[in-house]
Amino acid sequence: MSMEVRNLPKKKARTEESGLDAEMSAPADVSKASKEVWWIPRKKGSPPDVAPKIIAQSYLGFTFPADTEGFDKIEFVWRPKVEAGQYLQNYISEKKASMIIEDLTPSEWFKEKLQVWKKTLSEMKKKHREILANKDKKKGTKDIKEDAKESKPKDGENAETKEDVRTGQGSEDQGPPAFADFKHEDWLLLSWRYELHILAHSFIEDAKEHEYPGVPCEHIAHYYHVYFKSTYNPKQLGVSSLEDIVDLTSDTVKISAKGSMNFVEAVLGKEAEVKSFVELVEECRQDRERRIEAGDESAMLTIPAAKPEAAKGKGRGKGQRKQADIIKRGVKQQWTKRRIVSKPIKGARSTQGSKGEDKKNGKKPSHPCGKQ
Repeated sequence: MSMEVRNLPKKKARTEESGLDAEMSAPADVSKASKEVWWIPRKKGSPPDVAPKIIAQSYLGFTFPADTEGFDKIEFVWRPKVEAGQYLQNYISEKKASMIIEDLTPSEWFKEKLQVWKKTLSEMKKKHREILANKDKKKGTKDIKEDAKESKPKDGENAETKEDVRTGQGSEDQGPPAFADFKHEDWLLLSWRYELHILAHSFIEDAKEHEYPGVPCEHIAHYYHVYFKSTYNPKQLGVSSLEDIVDLTSDTVKISAKGSMNFVEAVLGKEAEVKSFVELVEECRQDRERRIEAGDESAMLTIPAAKPEAAKGKGRGKGQRKQADIIKRGVKQQWTKRRIVSKPIKGARSTQGSKGEDKKNGKKPSHPCGKQ
């Protein structure tokens, strides 16, 4: 038993049954470029010979026949064995990069990192709200000049143990946290940095048999959803492409090319701490503010403003009623910094008062809108 392995056409092909050499020269009217075509071109819109899903499940097992399989002779007619092997390897590598791994599941390392990240982020935001609250409290109770005067240490007093003006809390030896001056856009940039970081590192390990150097850019949206169970949305950062996201987070991730494919790779080490990412965001924030103050408009971000937090409870919630609903009851609420002051509206009739008086007089209560 013998077998021929062909991967590129040749002008001559051997016919095993007849032993004849069939001339496979192209017609005279065919151009030189057409003679170099290795296979028959597929018509536009025609279905593939094998469904991509089937290929995705089997291409890793593509191999050439071997002598150990019982063949009497194996001939590589179109190209030598070494070149044919390299051609097959390139084909498999391209398929690895271009096809989605359908059965990919995040590792335990990723799940643990994500859980710790969510908890840490929640704690940092809580601390940040406390800092802002204490900052507003000090501004409302003391004059700014008085605060500046009291914040200076007296003779023989250690400045590090004095209460920090910005946070309103004892700084001791550490001072305010790096995220003390964060705004909405800084928290977003921090989240994207850390999430892309753990995604890139975990993906390489989870798809080890596919030999990926990073996350394929072409399928970043798919894998982002697989790992974080949320929608990949660059518009959160005011951009429309992955390249724009990498520009904003270039100290954390980068795009590298391998063959005809591009991949997202992590810049920092696998076990980089959250503190490192917070410090990077703070450095970028300070640099951005300096550039904006110097008149550099290119440093300005286009991140959409944060949406107001929804009120807790049913309906619109306390304090979220429309002005028309408030006026209807004959009371207008004036919002101040600390409390709500309610004042009667001139000419407005109290609904509850009219009902009480009508009942005492034995009359039918009147409708608040004047209807009987």
